[in-house]
Amino acid sequence: MLALLASSIGLGSILSATRSAIAAVATPKLPGPPRHLATRGSPAVPAAETLTIIGREGWTTRPQGRFTPHTIERITVHHTGAEITDNRAAIARLHQHQDWHMSHGWPDLAYHFMVDRNGNVYEGRPVDAVGDTFTEYDPTGHLLACFEGHFDVQDPSPVQLSAMVRLVAWATQTYSVRPANITGHRDWAKTTCPGKNMYWRLNGLIRAAIEHDSIEVLYLRDRAALDRVAEISAGA
Repeated sequence: MLALLASSIGLGSILSATRSAIAAVATPKLPGPPRHLATRGSPAVPAAETLTIIGREGWTTRPQGRFTPHTIERITVHHTGAEITDNRAAIARLHQHQDWHMSHGWPDLAYHFMVDRNGNVYEGRPVDAVGDTFTEYDPTGHLLACFEGHFDVQDPSPVQLSAMVRLVAWATQTYSVRPANITGHRDWAKTTCPGKNMYWRLNGLIRAAIEHDSIEVLYLRDRAALDRVAEISAGA
């Protein structure tokens, strides 16, 4: 329903009408922690929603180079500029991006987080390390959150949008990023990134993120990360 409405009136308009619009299309919904039972005479207190992130060890064993440290002050949304329709290729695409970036002397994948077509979120380089860019802006202080896809020629999927909302919400809460400091790549450099079909949705995404309830991150590590990547590559 959100996808149909978004194409006619825009994601921003939908989200101004209801904060739950993004969450309503999160299929499947990311697992949250169990609710705590209330003591007698006291209302139940909802636990924070959980954002699951696949640890780096789940998708790559390539050694990282030397990073430059920084402190997060901004969140900048990107797309890869590589069209994807079959999400079974998501892991292979991650490897391609990483190989390309490191072939230019960068210490790892340029981005801190990646979101695939089915809304899976992957850990990239450490958040406290400066990202990299082929464009002319300085990414120091920027948390780089990147969609897998080419949004000049395709639309972001509803579950991608939902996952990015939760990722940006968590980063906003964790690093005290002001709404004015959540932007798209094209706000900093001569590029269409994150694509014309995402950029007009960005205000709605930001609004949903800053109005979101508390979010905690659960990193899948070691065998759990490997198993999840295997499921994704098999079409889960």
